[in-house]
Amino acid sequence: TPGQAIAIMLTKNSQLLDLSNIWVTCGSNQITYPIIKWFLERRAHFLANWGMSEVGPIAINRLFSKKNDLESLKNDLLEIGYSYKNSQDDDYKKLSKKTLKYDPLIPTIIGNKQYCEVKIIENQLHVKGLICVKKGWFNTNDLCITSNGSLYYLGRTVKSSG
Repeated sequence: TPGQAIAIMLTKNSQLLDLSNIWVTCGSNQITYPIIKWFLERRAHFLANWGMSEVGPIAINRLFSKKNDLESLKNDLLEIGYSYKNSQDDDYKKLSKKTLKYDPLIPTIIGNKQYCEVKIIENQLHVKGLICVKKGWFNTNDLCITSNGSLYYLGRTVKSSG
């Protein structure tokens, strides 16, 4: 989870870690640019994953293995209107769980590799396929947007009560 990734990032001497040939899979909550950047700077392979109980734990993801992947992510986020004014600081000694949890870089990555059919209706992610528990199209209630073939999470719709 991003919380576990942050815990690693905040450990004593984490700046000295060499994560060459280490594979990190992260999901279950919003994965922000600074988290991905931190692991890539230490040469890890980082898989951002999206899934849910009704669809399957590994439904959509994106692998980041090199700096070019990170630049592509940054360009996508800029293209859809998000700034980096609060994330240019590379001083990870100041990094805290709170700053990452409330990172202004929303939307966050969902992925570009899909293991089910995907369509977006009124910015809501719908999925269907063999890994889904529902027959036909299932509305995840996740709000998302696409950029250059990748899906980005914007938040969740709130169902009205009656």
